[in-house]
Amino acid sequence: MSFFKVTLKRSLIGLPQKTKLTAEALGVGSKRTGRTVYKTINPSNAGLILKLKELVDVEIVDEAKTQAEISASRKSNPGFVVERKNNSTTDQSV
Repeated sequence: MSFFKVTLKRSLIGLPQKTKLTAEALGVGSKRTGRTVYKTINPSNAGLILKLKELVDVEIVDEAKTQAEISASRKSNPGFVVERKNNSTTDQSV
């Protein structure tokens, strides 16, 4: 089964209430851009996407990811690994 991967790219600030409600119905009507949802491919979802075509980025993918998988994919690699935290106190002897 295929899915639409819909990502909100532009802000909804200053847009008509009808457009905001359409975004909310699609699931990307949050307070922040970059929100990604996966929707099944059907005519009703395609119509909602078509109404928001200037605001969203759409891809067709084979499988949907969970919110935890999406969050994990956004985390960057720090380039190092912390092996052990040093909690020892140093002696301040004179």
